[in-house]
Amino acid sequence: DVETAKRVTEVMVRVGTAKASSAARAASQLETKSNDIQEMRGQLEKFKTLAHTDPLTNIGNRRAFDERLSRAYDKGVPQSKALILLDIDKFKVFNDRFGHPAGDRVLTHVSQIIRANVRNAHVSRIGGEEFAVLVEDVDEEEALNISERLRKAVSETSMNNQYDSFPTCRGHLVYVCLGCKARLDIAE
Repeated sequence: DVETAKRVTEVMVRVGTAKASSAARAASQLETKSNDIQEMRGQLEKFKTLAHTDPLTNIGNRRAFDERLSRAYDKGVPQSKALILLDIDKFKVFNDRFGHPAGDRVLTHVSQIIRANVRNAHVSRIGGEEFAVLVEDVDEEEALNISERLRKAVSETSMNNQYDSFPTCRGHLVYVCLGCKARLDIAE
């Protein structure tokens, strides 16, 4: 009968509408949860970066260096590596004489010099005035050339513009001691 068919059709439409509405709510909830997960992933990456970055110099910190050095010796990674360690000469004396804000400027400036003079390397501040540079795919001669380039860049760079707020520091020169070990092969 026609009347029964109409009622059945109306019920089917209502059920279909309810299911569609329920499906739309579920899709909306799923999208919200997906967005929440993406936001959490972004926050996690931000926290990972913060945990591996020196806040003063914006280069890797000791944790980042240790992890990178460990990964450098995983199987399948090229074995031609160099480790360059830099230490700012008489930094404690400088800090005592001119104050920590001036010392912070020196640390920041030296880290910028290192980054500007090495490519394809991991640069970290591993201690107060100590920096480490891990360079992969280099031979001993190239590693020594990089070390000399760093030493020269630091000693020849005018720090005067770094001391605008600290006029008593003008003319003070900054030097670094460097150590370089190339071919850091680990016996398998």
